Amino acid sequence: MTITVLKAYRRYGIGSQLLAQAMEECKRGDVSKIYLHVLCSNESAIEFYKSNGFTIKEKLLNYYTDLDPPHCYVFEKSMLEEGQEAKPVEAAQPAKEVEAQ
Repeated sequence: MTITVLKAYRRYGIGSQLLAQAMEECKRGDVSKIYLHVLCSNESAIEFYKSNGFTIKEKLLNYYTDLDPPHCYVFEKSMLEEGQEAKPVEAAQPAKEVEAQ
């Protein structure tokens, strides 16, 4: 998924509202961490995510095939409250066979 705000509408808090809503949905869905990637040259996006509690986890070289420069940062943010542990993920159950009638 890609989320962006057109240049003419930036600095109005729209991106912050979109991100806040996405994070709320993640909390409701028991998501423990959010990961995203940002073009290394996109300084405004880097500062935006840092100011919203994301940290740089790693730099991926040649990540993009159609952009120059092609490098990106991978950001992460924990969605857990302090002291809260991630819920274990249940393995998917095998599909039940249904007898043809």
